[in-house]
Amino acid sequence: MLSPSIDRVTYVQSSDFSDLQEPTRALLPVRRARLIHVVRRTGRVAGVVYAVCLAAVAAVIGVTSLTDQAEAAEVRAITWPVAPDHLDNVQPWSDTYGAPRSGGRSHLGVDICGPKMTPLVAAADGEISWLRHSTASGNNLTITDADGWEYHYIHINNDTPGTDDGVNNYDEAFGPGIERGVEVRAGQVVAYLGDSGNAEGTCPHLHFEIEKPDGSNINPTPSVDIAAAAIREGAIDPDLGLTYPSLSSFAADALTTLAGTNPNADEIATFRAEINDTGVAGALEPLVGPDSIAAGIDRLYFATFLRLPDADGYQYWIEQEAGDWNVADISQFFATSDEFVARFGDKDYAALLDQIYRDMFGRAPDSEGRDYWLERLADPDDPVTPGTVLSYFSDGDEAKIVAGTRSELVALTALFEDRMPDANEIAAWQELRESTSFGDAVTDRFLS
Repeated sequence: MLSPSIDRVTYVQSSDFSDLQEPTRALLPVRRARLIHVVRRTGRVAGVVYAVCLAAVAAVIGVTSLTDQAEAAEVRAITWPVAPDHLDNVQPWSDTYGAPRSGGRSHLGVDICGPKMTPLVAAADGEISWLRHSTASGNNLTITDADGWEYHYIHINNDTPGTDDGVNNYDEAFGPGIERGVEVRAGQVVAYLGDSGNAEGTCPHLHFEIEKPDGSNINPTPSVDIAAAAIREGAIDPDLGLTYPSLSSFAADALTTLAGTNPNADEIATFRAEINDTGVAGALEPLVGPDSIAAGIDRLYFATFLRLPDADGYQYWIEQEAGDWNVADISQFFATSDEFVARFGDKDYAALLDQIYRDMFGRAPDSEGRDYWLERLADPDDPVTPGTVLSYFSDGDEAKIVAGTRSELVALTALFEDRMPDANEIAAWQELRESTSFGDAVTDRFLS
C-alpha cells in the first residue's frame, strides 16, 4: 500500500457507462447526477463513489449553516486554492454567490481576502488554459482539468511586494514556470493573491470560480469550505493505515460506497467515533457483513447472473437499495434483462428452480421447497415472479453461508481499490479468513 502522502480531496463526475457489462447499461434507467469523491492514492483517482453531503463537513468546521445547503448544493472537491499554511492568515470568507454586482451582474465566485503575495495553488490537476497579465484589466488565469471543469483565479497580484504601485511584474503575479498551456498539479503554486483589475481599493483577495464543462457556474463556496475543513482537521493518523487526507473523508467514502448514503454531520461524527473506539475494521464490519446492503447486492448479482457485480453497477444498486428500491424491486428489474434471459432461456418453472438451486447452493432442491415455489409461481390468483424467487433465495440464510466471506472482499475492494476482486483474490481472502479474524484480515490485506 502506498504511504498516506495525499494532501487533497478530488471529485470527478462520470456519466459514461459505455464500458459496463450487460445487463448493467440496461439497469441504469435514471442515474442521479452525483459527484465522485476521494483521491486516495498518489496519482490515482478513486472510482465512482458519490457526492459527499455538505452537512458532513459541518461537524468538522463547525458551520451549521452547511447543513441547510447540503441537499441543494453541487460540490466538486478540490485542493483549497490558497497555500494550506496560509489558512490562518486569510480572513473568514462568506457565501456571496449570486449577490448583485454593478451593471446587473451576479457574483459568481467566492472572495478570500488576505495579504498580498499570499501563494495561490492549483485546485486540481490540469492545464493553464487561459492567462492574462494586464496592467489595465488585471491579472487572472484559468485551470482546466481533464474532465473539462474550469477553475478561475481573478485579481491576481499586480504590485511590488509591500506597495500598491501597480508595476505588475510577471514573477510577482504568477508562480514559477506558470504560463498559458503548461500542465500543473493540484497544490502547485500558480499565482499570488492581490487586488488587480476592478479590485483596486478593496481588500486584496482571490475571487475564485468553478465552471462546469457546459459553461455554467456552480457555487464554489461549499467546495472551498470542504477543502479548508480537510486542512483544519489535519492529517490522518498514519497508524490507521488509511491513505486518505482526513478521517472525515474516509468516513464519507465508506458510508457512501458501502451504505449508499449521503452522510450528514451526525453520521460522519458517529462513524469517526466508531473508528476511534473499535478501529477501522470494527467500524467497517457492519457495512460489509452478511446483513449489509453491500453484501445483499453481491449475492443478488450472483444469484441472477452467476457472477460478481461490475464495479459501477454494484455502487449504483447499493445506492438504489439505500433509497426507494428494495431487494425484490431490484431482483425483478434484473429478471427483465437480456443477461437473465440468456442465462435461463425459456426454461419452465421446474427447470428454472433446479438451475437456481444448483447454481446458488450446489445442490438439488429439496422436494418441499421445490413444490412450494412451483405452486407460488403457477398460482393463478397471486403468482410470484422468478425475480421474487431470486430475491428471496439471495437474502436467505443459506445464500449468506454460501457467499461467506466473498461478499466482504467484494465490498472492501470496492471501497479501497475501486474495482472488483478476481477469482484468485477471492480464494486468497477466503483462505485468510478461515484462520484470521475480520479485523486482522482487513489490516493485513488493505491497511498495511
